[in-house]
Amino acid sequence: MTAEHLDLSPAAILNRAADVIERNGLALKEFYEYAEEQDPRDCKVCAMGAIAVAAGLKPDGWDDWDDEGSPAEAAAAEASDLLAAHLGWIPDYESALAIVGAWNDRVADVAVVAVELRAAAAAQSDTGEAESRG
Repeated sequence: MTAEHLDLSPAAILNRAADVIERNGLALKEFYEYAEEQDPRDCKVCAMGAIAVAAGLKPDGWDDWDDEGSPAEAAAAEASDLLAAHLGWIPDYESALAIVGAWNDRVADVAVVAVELRAAAAAQSDTGEAESRG
């Protein structure tokens, strides 16, 4: 999965992230669980790692990104902000990374994480459609 050929809309990233979690499994306390001789994008990933993979990036790249990042990095950041908002995040209080990471580790359930990723995607799709009609 490379970013050049992907739909980088937040809803598409969140839906693909749910697919990644269901396919690879859920990692806790880390962006991904390293498995020898396995591409990190195929390892168990947390919700944030799955969002990165769904944007065509490595699951552990969050700490290396900067404000002048690639379109894929910006799209992954927007998708993570939307998931965090869906989970009740209050901007300027905590980072999306902290909110999503803590939530991921607390629920620790593939099905719950996948459902919430898809729910955040659906909410974004509904909001985007309403804004385009508005």
